[in-house]
Amino acid sequence: MAQCESSGNWSINTGNGYYGGLQFSESSWRWVGGSGLPHQASKQEQIERAYQLWQRQGWGAWPACSQRLGLSGNPGGWGDSYFDAHGGTQTSSTVTSAGDWRATYSVPLREDPSSSADKLAQIPRGEVLRTGERRGSWLQVEHDGVVGWVNTTFVMNV
Repeated sequence: MAQCESSGNWSINTGNGYYGGLQFSESSWRWVGGSGLPHQASKQEQIERAYQLWQRQGWGAWPACSQRLGLSGNPGGWGDSYFDAHGGTQTSSTVTSAGDWRATYSVPLREDPSSSADKLAQIPRGEVLRTGERRGSWLQVEHDGVVGWVNTTFVMNV
């Protein structure tokens, strides 16, 4: 989501009234308990507050990017307990070993390498994915025995 909203820049302030990696308005940030401005907060805090915002508004809090990414369902919680259990996952995705990726944001699994293709499943955050073929910005992965495609444009390699 942050890749789509801000090109993954967690400290962005362009002067358009939206701040940080997930482009909070100041009022939305305060509504979910944030202090200061979002772009001044840590990436972890921005993600935690975004989950709180999602709980209140759903994906409509990010209408353009959630639609472009085909997001639906619960993205899962995020907070200190998540980081305790999943250390090192504070980025969109990480390569775990040759051919494996870890999705740290909920990602739609598509039937074909196209954002307009049917969604086969929503891959939950934290899932280790075995990879196959790559076509441009699309990566073939297996999730729960189902083979499909995820768009790496919105999933960062670290």
